Amino acid sequence: MYLKTYANVDDLYNNIDFKPETSIQDGVNKFIDWYLNYYK
Repeated sequence: MYLKTYANVDDLYNNIDFKPETSIQDGVNKFIDWYLNYYK
């Protein structure tokens, strides 16, 4: 699945060698799980 974003994280990649460990899809799924459990 392709997600379009307008966020530009090039400065993070270039200046501090940022490499995300969690994909967007996994991050959204984890957030939804957390949210649903937190606000039961």
